[in-house]
Order: sequence, then structure tokens, then C-alpha cells
Amino acid sequence: MSWISRIFRSTVGDAKDPILKECLSIQQSYGLVLDANERNYVLLNRNKLTESPLRGLYVQKDIFHVVCLLTLFDSLCEAGVDHLAARRSVRAMDTLEKASKLLPWPPVLYALMIAHETLGRMEPAAKLRETIEGGFDVRRKLLADIVPPSVPERENFIATTAQRLDTSSSLLLGFSDIHELRRKIVE
Repeated sequence: MSWISRIFRSTVGDAKDPILKECLSIQQSYGLVLDANERNYVLLNRNKLTESPLRGLYVQKDIFHVVCLLTLFDSLCEAGVDHLAARRSVRAMDTLEKASKLLPWPPVLYALMIAHETLGRMEPAAKLRETIEGGFDVRRKLLADIVPPSVPERENFIATTAQRLDTSSSLLLGFSDIHELRRKIVE
């Protein structure tokens, strides 16, 4: 009987936890199926979110949705980069593709490009390089596409989120900042 509960838990999550519930809703809307390792990263990032001073309480509905989407995105990025570092390129590629469906942020596409190159898939890697080069200039638009107009102080929210994503994803890949990553791509 325990295997049945593991199956349901792996796909449904904790229905009482609003963060996990929203993450599951986002997964489903993007057609993503997470493996056990990816779900563990979501749980770790969910825990980071709940350690914040407000613990997710009293957050405007649309901001909550975006924060959950970014929690899912961060989780997939971290899992993908960890797979890449451990030379599990196929798993890295699968996980990073999921992250890029949520938000095709240049550092994630860069990690995905590395996974393709590691597997000898040079044509997809070359296409990703082109996408990455153009992606640096449209980062705020990428966020504008996922941040609803109803979010209070939307432009400030987008700018702050872009800066956080630039910093965290660059550091995750071993770069000091997004500009160093950009120089690496355009070389």
C-alpha cells in the first residue's frame, strides 16, 4: 500500500500547502512532470520561501503565483546544474529544459547548451547559443510575460526579480555576474 501513497504523493503533493499546491498547478499548466530529485529541490526552495518574515502570508495573489513559479524555476535550475556538475548530462538536459519552459533565462539556456555539447549534440547547442545571445537584451520582457499587470509596483517587481535571477543563476554556474556570462557567450 505504501507504493500507492508514494505515487500519489509524487504527483499530487501536499494539498494543504499553498506553495506546493500552486507549484503543482504551474507544473500542470506547463505540462511538466518532475522526478523525485526535482521535487526535492522544490521542497528545499519552498522551505526557503517559508523562512521569509511573512512566510508567504498576506501576499497579493498574483505575486504569490509568480513567486511560486520562480520557486519552481529556481528548483529546476539548481537540480539541472547539480546534474551537470555530476556529469549526468541527460538528466541535466531534461531538468534544464523544464526550467527553460518556465522561463528561458540566459544562464539556464547556457547550462542547457553545455549539456547538449557534453552529449555531442552540437546542432541544438549552436541554436541555443544564438537564442542566448539575443536573450540577454530581452530578460525584462521575459519576466513581463509572466508577471501579471495587476502586480503592485510591477516595474519595480520585474527589475528586482531580474536582478535576483541574474545574480543567483550566474553564481550557480560559477560566474561572478551576468556580464561575465554574456562575455563568455559572445566570445
